[in-house]
Amino acid sequence: MNLFLSHPVLASLPEHAFDFLFTTKGPDFLPIFMGWVALVFVAVLVMRLSGCDNEFVTFLGIAVFEGLGVARIMVGSAHGMHRWNNLI
Repeated sequence: MNLFLSHPVLASLPEHAFDFLFTTKGPDFLPIFMGWVALVFVAVLVMRLSGCDNEFVTFLGIAVFEGLGVARIMVGSAHGMHRWNNLI
């Protein structure tokens, strides 16, 4: 059993929930990533407007945003993707 998926919340996800990280081609991934940018931006904005305007909210927003990019590079590299020149 995969230790990462042994967590009850992660184990309840469908088996191929994160396949889009290595099956989606670059130009097709850009709208997904831009949607993620918008979602994280709105979430941070809502947190700030609700009175939680501190360094932790900013750090968490940046970490969550960058997390998808790092996951894409790690999973994609493990599955043979190799053209990261313009991304990094």
